[in-house]
Amino acid sequence: MPAFRFEAAQPDGKFQKGILDADSPRQARALIRERGLVPLDITAVENRDSAGSIVIGGRLRDSELALCTRQLASLLAARLPLERSLSAVIEQAETARIREKFAAVRSEVVGGSTLAHAMAKFPRDFPDTYRALIGAGEQSGDLARVMTRLADYVESRTALASKVKLAFTYPAIVTLVAMSVIIALMTYVCRCARQRPNSRFTAGCSACRCSGG
Repeated sequence: MPAFRFEAAQPDGKFQKGILDADSPRQARALIRERGLVPLDITAVENRDSAGSIVIGGRLRDSELALCTRQLASLLAARLPLERSLSAVIEQAETARIREKFAAVRSEVVGGSTLAHAMAKFPRDFPDTYRALIGAGEQSGDLARVMTRLADYVESRTALASKVKLAFTYPAIVTLVAMSVIIALMTYVCRCARQRPNSRFTAGCSACRCSGG
């Protein structure tokens, strides 16, 4: 089923953006009106992957997912409704990629979908385990506590990934610097040997002269 990105006006005059599935732009407008909104702009979303999932911009980074999960957990723990919590995350988003992803999720939630089902449309951004835990929290009726634990898990996973990346990056930098120093020293020694062929550098650089012709 095609997907459409829309912008609509709420009864209080505020604007809402999101993404919904519909057979045609006409049906998309009808679905938007059923939500009590006034459609302003509707554009077909052409980007889908091989599995049929909607692709919006780039994939969420682990750090971005950790931050948004923590924000959503804090808002839900403060007893804000899910819809308002998602709106707050969208307003506080630092990049357009985050705003578009969570605006699309919020649109699905407003349309009657569960949070886990709404996130399932973006499997590249919200992994299976992530969505499964959210679904379990929704079924248990304690989504706020589950989101708090999920935020702890995502943050610890992101920190561990950063440490592993740093552990591999540091030896690579040291090796690169060491190779650069060795090459610089060999170049200097061979240059001195060429300038003073009868000196003690000649024996040490015979292989270098032979290779140079």
